[in-house]
Amino acid sequence: PVADDILLKREAWEAQLRADAGGASERVWIEKVDVSVTEPDDRDAAEAGEAIDAIRAAIREATNSEDVRRDLEVVFADLRSKLGSDLEDLREMGLPDLGVVGIGELLPDVEALLVAAMRDGEA
Repeated sequence: PVADDILLKREAWEAQLRADAGGASERVWIEKVDVSVTEPDDRDAAEAGEAIDAIRAAIREATNSEDVRRDLEVVFADLRSKLGSDLEDLREMGLPDLGVVGIGELLPDVEALLVAAMRDGEA
């Protein structure tokens, strides 16, 4: 978990903080760095697990249902119109078209990002 990572690397975090502050201004002095973390309780973990399961189920449904991807295509239509000529530049950089097929190609990445955010407590 993130809390363990912070505690294990406390000295490195403190050194980086001091270096960043010193690089920003010679007038900055950090006297003391206190680090504390609170472990999530089991209920929070259970709720996060349920949320992750719900995300995976929704992505699986979208992956397996062309109707769901068509609904998403309608949602993304406004974005496509706002991107205008920039959409072609994005395609050249590897972004799939935001149509039914392209949305299907993006879903595994969406799932990975959402699940990682949930596990890290960012969502």
